[in-house]
Amino acid sequence: MNAMAEATNGKKAIYRTTLILSVLTAFEFLLAGLKGSLSEWLGWSQDTVWLLVVLTFVILTIFKAYYIVSEFMHLGHEMRRLILSILVPFIFIVWLIIGMVIEGDWYGRLTKDAYGSNQIELPALDEMQGEQSEVTYYG
Repeated sequence: MNAMAEATNGKKAIYRTTLILSVLTAFEFLLAGLKGSLSEWLGWSQDTVWLLVVLTFVILTIFKAYYIVSEFMHLGHEMRRLILSILVPFIFIVWLIIGMVIEGDWYGRLTKDAYGSNQIELPALDEMQGEQSEVTYYG
């Protein structure tokens, strides 16, 4: 009798998890579909709505990833050290990506300030006339 009760509770947990993840995914699809109309409905700029939608996607994705790891990988009931051994490297990887994006943006603005724009003049040989001409590369 006890094994049957555990199996029933296991099925209920799987159905509950599937329902929660399905509802969150449906909300994300609805938000993505209405993204263009939200700025008109709310009276906000499109940039503000875009930022809020992306932020909502990121938060919901992190929540869904945590929920999947917690329920399906059974780490929700594990020891704290095991959870931290998975979470801490993930945080450092995200930190690395954010740092690379910030540094790349800084370097792009630095080269734009130094050269006036992000244009690099490359000499090219004009095959038709046999003389050199300037080709602009926009990077």
